[in-house]
Order: sequence, then C-alpha cells, then structure tokens
Amino acid sequence: SKRLLKDGNVVLLPQVSKIWYSELAVHNASAENDEQWFAVNGSVYNVSGKLVDSATKLRLGIGLSAEDSAKVMDNMMLMTGFSEDTAAAMVESTYAMSDMYGLNAQLVFQDIANASTETRTMFGGTADNVRNAAIEARRMGISMDDMAKVAKGLLDFESSIEAEMEAQLLTGKNINLQKARELAMSGDALGASQEVLKQMGGIEEFNKMNIFQKEAMAKAAGLELGEMEKMLKGNKTKKGQEDEAAKR
Repeated sequence: SKRLLKDGNVVLLPQVSKIWYSELAVHNASAENDEQWFAVNGSVYNVSGKLVDSATKLRLGIGLSAEDSAKVMDNMMLMTGFSEDTAAAMVESTYAMSDMYGLNAQLVFQDIANASTETRTMFGGTADNVRNAAIEARRMGISMDDMAKVAKGLLDFESSIEAEMEAQLLTGKNINLQKARELAMSGDALGASQEVLKQMGGIEEFNKMNIFQKEAMAKAAGLELGEMEKMLKGNKTKKGQEDEAAKR
C-alpha cells in the first residue's frame, strides 16, 4: 500500500506520483474534505483517515472540488456496503482506468459524485457497474447522466416506440430498440445505450442525413441532436482505440 506522507510530502495516485505537495497543502485539503463530509452527511463521526486520504488524493491529484471529493467517497461507501478498503480501491481503479483510456479523470469522478440514487439504480447500483458506466460514458463523449437519460427514455414505452417508428419512417432505416428496452428494464443502462448505438449506425451515416432525419434519430435515442452527435463521434473514437489496442 502507498504511504500518504514521504519526507514531509504527499505522494498522490500512481499516475501523478511525480507531483509533490507540502504537508500544509495536505492538511488544508483534509480540513476542507472534513467540512464537506459534514455538509454531505451531517456528521464526521464515522469519517476515517483512510476516507480522508482518498478524498485528499482526489482534491490535490486531479483538482476535484472538496464537495465533489466528499460526494465521491460517500457514493462509493454506499455502493460498497460501507467497506472503506473497497471504496478506496474503487477510487484507485477508477483513476487507473481513466488514465488508461486517456480520459479527463475529473469529469469521470464528477459523474460519480453527482450520481443520484435513481441514476445509480439504472446502472445496477454496484460500485463496479457505476465506475464502468462513468468510464464508458466519457469514452463515448457523453456523461453518465446522458446515458441514464437514454435508458429512462426507453422505459417510457409509448413515447419510445412512437419515436422509433417515426425515425424508421423518415430514414427508411430498420430500427429495433426492443433489446435496448429490455436491458434498460433490467437495470443495465450501459448495455441499453450500447444497443441504441448499434441500432443508430455510425457518425458517417448520420452525417449524410437531413436535419429532420437526424432529429428523429436523436429523439428515438432519447437524446437532443447535439448529444446524439457527441455520442456517435465518441463511439467512433472508442472503436478506433479498441482496434489499435487489438493490433498490439
């Protein structure tokens, strides 16, 4: 395990271990995190040094606000059955995965910090599922909330089926979102979003459509036009990364 202090300085997450901070900076960040933990939970009675350590790494390592750092740890604790070791390990693995895919870790952790109970439930409610969803959403160029929005739209069956039929009529494209709806119903918003993308086709095909066709496709996906474009572009980048990795 990594030590928090070394020669009076703090060692941050592995990928930014060359960055050093004074003991005063650590003390100030820890104090801010204590204040925010109190604001989030109404008490600091059960806040251990391990939780403050993880929150401080987020605060100093990637510039996450004290409030969001406290929210990340609070959500991780809720999703791991209040296991401090597992919550801290999830923070480390989330950072490592963000770095591996070249993502902005701050955005990934902000998504986790702001994930409501409803949003977490739409991704299965476990820390692993929420972490993976936050990573995959950012790889697709959208947020976890955007992904949850897709799943929520699919579960409005009448409107979703109507939008699907309208998109088929305007584009002549064979679209079937039934599997996506089933995945959304089972609490797999990530799988539902991936299935929607499969049905939508690629960004090249999308760019050839007229404005009415594009809007109909976005509506069928439960997104605004701009969100749909970002999702398709992000998915193309993601596939390119996966293809390159497969060649190695």
